[in-house]
Amino acid sequence: MAYEGLPNGRYSAWARAVNSQGVNSENSDKINFLVTSPVFIKIGSLAINYFTIFILLLLFVILVIAFFAYWAGLIRGKLRKETGEAEKALHGNLKNFKKLIEKEVTQLSKTKGKRGKGTKKTLKNRIDFIEKKILKEIDDIQVLLK
Repeated sequence: MAYEGLPNGRYSAWARAVNSQGVNSENSDKINFLVTSPVFIKIGSLAINYFTIFILLLLFVILVIAFFAYWAGLIRGKLRKETGEAEKALHGNLKNFKKLIEKEVTQLSKTKGKRGKGTKKTLKNRIDFIEKKILKEIDDIQVLLK
C-alpha cells in the first residue's frame, strides 16, 4: 500500500501509549504543523499558470489579428468588385452621353453653323476631361487595394 500523505492544511497531533495490559498513558502535548507542497512544486505550478495565461492571451491576439485580416480581405475584395463595376458603368454612360451630345450638337450645327462646331468641340473636350479625372480617381483606389 502506497503512502499518499496528508492534503495541504493545518494539523494538530498528539500521542497516547497503550501497553499490553490495556493501560493508557496521558495524552502528550499537542503539536501543530502545516502541510504544504514543496517550494519547487509551488513555483512550478505558478509558472505553469502564468504560462497557460500567456499562451491563451497569445492565441487570442492571433485569432483577433486573423479575424481582422480575413475581414479586411473581404472588404478589399468587395471594393475591387465595386470599383470595376463603377468603371464599367462610367465608360458605358459616358459613351452613351457622348453619342447623345454629338447627336444634339449635329442638330445644332445644322441650324447655327460655325457656332455648333465650336460647341461640339468644347463639350467633347469637357467630357474627355471629366472621364480622365474620374478614371484617375478609380485608378488611385485600385492602387490602394493592391
